[in-house]
Amino acid sequence: MDYFIKKLNQPFVRYLFVGVSTTLIDIGIFWILINVFHLYYLLAQIINSPIVLIYNYLGHKKITFNHNDNKLVRYVILAIINYFVGLGLLYVYVDIVHLQPILGKIFTIATFMFYNFFALRLFVFKK
Repeated sequence: MDYFIKKLNQPFVRYLFVGVSTTLIDIGIFWILINVFHLYYLLAQIINSPIVLIYNYLGHKKITFNHNDNKLVRYVILAIINYFVGLGLLYVYVDIVHLQPILGKIFTIATFMFYNFFALRLFVFKK
């Protein structure tokens, strides 16, 4: 049992927990804004994005990396970089590798899962 508890306490497992919970919150708030408040989906996303980014930042700061320093500027820089890298990866997967767009999106997310863990660990929340 100690081995299992020790494995759950690994930074990458905590990263997955924060990532999954962020995704659920992201989809949940987005759904509520569209279906309950009847907002236009782009406006819903504009409202949703800062909430999700703040939750994600705080989750990684406190849960994944157990960090007490303010690293918000680094996090925002990484978020901007991730946006452009994500577009580039999607382009490569769809237009160069010739995957279907949805499959390209899945591969982009999977690629980011590992890249983003190390970017957060080495750039944003480095000790």
